[in-house]
Amino acid sequence: MPLSSSFSANIWFQYITKCRMDAATYLLVNSRQSVEQIALKCGFSEVNSFFYSFRKYTRMSPSAYRKQFSRNL
Repeated sequence: MPLSSSFSANIWFQYITKCRMDAATYLLVNSRQSVEQIALKCGFSEVNSFFYSFRKYTRMSPSAYRKQFSRNL
């Protein structure tokens, strides 16, 4: 695989992950859905993968993020 294709694939993966994380942060703050439901809605088939990606993206757990930024629904 040429370097440019590999680079493009990596950029695409980062973009998809960002879109998923943006959706997850929105749902965590603006809904009462469980973290597991949000993970599945955002395209993660494994909740553990969601937890890992979310912590990497936000530097906090989904529950801590919800607690800090929740709008008291």
